[in-house]
Amino acid sequence: MVGSVLWRIQNYGLVAALKYVFLQRGRPEQMHPHKLCLDLQGLIGLLALPPKNSSHVVERINSSMHRLRESQLNENLKEIKPVVAVGASITRLVVLDLVIAKIQPDLVIETGTQHGVSASVVSESISHQKLGVRFKSIDVANQALIRREDSVEYLVLDTPIRVQFRKETICDLGKRILFFHDSDHSYENMIFEFDWAWNYLKVKALVSDDIDGNYAFKNFCRRNNLTGYRVTLDDGPAVGLVIRD
Repeated sequence: MVGSVLWRIQNYGLVAALKYVFLQRGRPEQMHPHKLCLDLQGLIGLLALPPKNSSHVVERINSSMHRLRESQLNENLKEIKPVVAVGASITRLVVLDLVIAKIQPDLVIETGTQHGVSASVVSESISHQKLGVRFKSIDVANQALIRREDSVEYLVLDTPIRVQFRKETICDLGKRILFFHDSDHSYENMIFEFDWAWNYLKVKALVSDDIDGNYAFKNFCRRNNLTGYRVTLDDGPAVGLVIRD
């Protein structure tokens, strides 16, 4: 806890660190359990996509993950093998693929590159759909990537991180943006990113991995009078989705 607070003071600033401490003590606003839960067919129905075109998405993404696993085994990536779980949940990847097909964004912004699994698979999805989509993947530290995609702009933020984050994203105002949160999943950081993406960048769609760890996604939707959806396709983390009308 102390290390996290000190890191936030150095990188996010004192106010963000104080919010983090306050909210970690169980003070997020209380809400009713999330009721709008979707499986794959529910997601396809929500997005009004042709079932014939959508039914192959899971198979295609599983194939992409298999190729990443093979490359991880075959290439000299010993330093990341112990920590990369390429066979993890594909819910976020399926949601991103289908939302991209639905909204046809000009730009995808991902926060939390980590080892680049999502960036690599989503890049393949964009290529498969033959879309001219600019893709920015943002993190706060350099990490060993499973595979570097030429079509992805990998950005590592300098301190102060929040200032750099705003600078790197605000310049894209006016574009049709899909925003994907997969960085620090603390309540304070999730609320910050959601609010920035929705109210300042005016994104067309917001997707967040791992929304069940706190009330951030639920409270964000309530505060902004939004209909948020909880998507689960396997035993992995639930994914949150909001689409602007």
